[in-house]
Amino acid sequence: MVLLATVAWTILGAIAIMTRPLPFVLLALTVVASAQQLPTLIVHGDRPGSPVPATLHGINLVANDLTDGSGLQAELLRNGELEEQPGADGIPPGWMLELDTGAKATLTRDTERPHDQTAPHALRLRIEQGAAAVVTAGHAALPLREGAAYALRLHVRRDDALPASLVASLTRSSGEVLSELELRGVPTEWRPYELRLEAPVTDPDARFAITCRGPGTLWLDSLSLCPLDTFQLRPRGLRRDLVEMLQALRPGFVRFPLTDDRTVLHAFLQLSEDLRADPVLIAAGGAESVLAAIEYARGPATTDHGGERVRAGHPEPFGLRHIELAETLAPAWQTAYPDLVTIGAQKPQASAIIAEHFEQPSDWFWDEMDHYATVARAGPKVMVGSHATKNTPGSLQAALAEAAFLCGLERASDHVVMAAGSPMVSRTGNREPGPAAILFDGLRTGGTPSYWAQVLFARHRADTLLPMTASGLERAARFTAVASRVENTGDLVLKVVNGASEAQRVRLDLSACGKLAPIGEGAVLTGGSLDATNTLESPTNVALRTFEVTGVDRVFEFEFAARSLTGLRLARLQ
Repeated sequence: MVLLATVAWTILGAIAIMTRPLPFVLLALTVVASAQQLPTLIVHGDRPGSPVPATLHGINLVANDLTDGSGLQAELLRNGELEEQPGADGIPPGWMLELDTGAKATLTRDTERPHDQTAPHALRLRIEQGAAAVVTAGHAALPLREGAAYALRLHVRRDDALPASLVASLTRSSGEVLSELELRGVPTEWRPYELRLEAPVTDPDARFAITCRGPGTLWLDSLSLCPLDTFQLRPRGLRRDLVEMLQALRPGFVRFPLTDDRTVLHAFLQLSEDLRADPVLIAAGGAESVLAAIEYARGPATTDHGGERVRAGHPEPFGLRHIELAETLAPAWQTAYPDLVTIGAQKPQASAIIAEHFEQPSDWFWDEMDHYATVARAGPKVMVGSHATKNTPGSLQAALAEAAFLCGLERASDHVVMAAGSPMVSRTGNREPGPAAILFDGLRTGGTPSYWAQVLFARHRADTLLPMTASGLERAARFTAVASRVENTGDLVLKVVNGASEAQRVRLDLSACGKLAPIGEGAVLTGGSLDATNTLESPTNVALRTFEVTGVDRVFEFEFAARSLTGLRLARLQ
């Protein structure tokens, strides 16, 4: 019989998670019985480790993700408030003028008698003769979905010369009318309208138009065209499909940069609340603006900014508990909000958590999957504020490397309490520096392999780490795992990454985990090659597949597919 001498290494990486009570002799040289014996993973269910923080897995969003046309917002019109600076022709961005044959008209931005002094610009259409239309193609496009209803909101006034009726319509880019409504009795003073238009067909590149006949002058302001079927049916809300993809990640926190735009700040706080995630506000800028943002989120109605939040429709304070500091910003809010947890950019004594960021090649994430295994546990905890592969973004190779790194972070979650991938969402055609986890256009959404890897982690969350040891598996094999337990059910959860090009059959020793049900649940993410990726045209090249785990026992064999991330949930019998 040929004997193999191999190093029995701990999946927990330098025993950082176990630290105690498993001894360091696990790293000693061990003799494996024979060349035919399978590699073995042993889960020490009788030696529970540290709790897994509920905030461990989170998401990153940037300001553009919550502005009209760039990300989650369902709004279809660009520059509806008319506050963007006009071009050389005087016409505000996002709008254009179309004339009937023989018509004469001009379209400009105007400040005469605004209906809202805080946004003092309006669109002025002055017609000398004939009929003219104010037209927009939305942001990158104006997509319509067959059967969908759209809420049209606008403010309108006219001068005495203009006829008191106009037409609002949805059209194809060719001008063919798809749906229209007539507005009658348009007054000479500002009047708000709320109307409903329906799309009879799907068109990814439609137009919206307001048409009237001169002579005379028409003013338009505060225009909005938004699907009625937004997330939670909120007026001018977020795209349901995109938010539901975020919900599937079950994030413990949402990290977002401070913005002076209160609408965007409110959307971030509301989204975090909807996702049942802790908002983490990245405090860039002066201390005064940070304090104002905190007061908006947390302050009572009697404060200036807290009252602003109440008027925006959220009477109760938001659950803001974490502030991430820029390097030069001192935590000036400690007196007013002593319970806020400070996340430092470096290692100031005042910070309970420090932020670290990794944008590296995929090989680095494999090599550094035990990055925090031997780090001293004294001092601040760690938030991995962002991690992303930079050489193979959007591929299965990137997803598996990131998953291996996440396994290491989970094993070190007595020290690493928060971690988020980046970037999160990306509109097709705008993918710098690379594909995000979620791709979308006006009508479609899709997940990259990295997205589906995060979904698998979300579906296989647990409460308490369980130590693991392995034999017969070499580091070069690119094979790693993490085990944990769901406390209220006793379920055993395994997440295993096999980065090799061959399947790996493993002997699972669960004899210390109690009696398990013979059938469990599994999910696997794999593909035909490490270069495999998803697009909106082919969104399921690499996707999760669920399956039934049979033959579960105290000790049993399981084959982990080549190039795969696998999640197993094994129920414990009471």
